[in-house]
Amino acid sequence: TARLNRIPWNGVAGLYESDRNIRIGSSYLRQVMERFDNNVVLASASYNAGPHRVSRWLPTGKSMDASLWMERIPFKETRHYVRRVLAYATVFEWRLQRPVTRLSHRLSEIQQRY
Repeated sequence: TARLNRIPWNGVAGLYESDRNIRIGSSYLRQVMERFDNNVVLASASYNAGPHRVSRWLPTGKSMDASLWMERIPFKETRHYVRRVLAYATVFEWRLQRPVTRLSHRLSEIQQRY
């Protein structure tokens, strides 16, 4: 991710530098958001477990409700991570005094098309 985004990389120790860590993490999040058409559920699962795993977890055939798909994530850590991302997105909007997005608006259908 650092190389693809031309962020200087001096090894894992560089991840302890907050500015560099935020740049790399933000760049990676942008990559997975683009890969999964800005679907925050798939992107956050991908950020945590990897895009190759998320691609394997996608439904076959027809689309699936996002809340059901989240419950079927085979990794407990990733399941909880996605839930927290969705919950804290709402908290951050409220804390920043922005209009709060309904959870249902963040849960678009999950389709096998990626």
